[in-house]
Amino acid sequence: MEDKVKFIVEVTMFGAILIMVLTFMFAGFVGLVSNIKQKVRGNNSEMQECNSCGHQISKFSRTCPYCGRDYGSMNSVYNSIIGCILLIIVMIPFALITGLALLETFDITLE
Repeated sequence: MEDKVKFIVEVTMFGAILIMVLTFMFAGFVGLVSNIKQKVRGNNSEMQECNSCGHQISKFSRTCPYCGRDYGSMNSVYNSIIGCILLIIVMIPFALITGLALLETFDITLE
């Protein structure tokens, strides 16, 4: 009985970690595609619309000067093609390690 509980906990943990890593990779991919799309369309404006109040603010600002909405320091990284590529590259090893550990838990061999 303890072995079954331990197995279920391990599978759940590895599955949750794998889903989290894949979510980060997907977010990086979506950011990369949207940034490339903006560059190709010629939308190279350094301004964007604030999600809260609608005023035009810098893409690299941490807070909106009008309403005070916090965009944090990751706003400029997410708007960077290089930042999105690095996010994807960093997450690939984590996804592989987690996936292989999950396969090992199920005693599945890759041939």
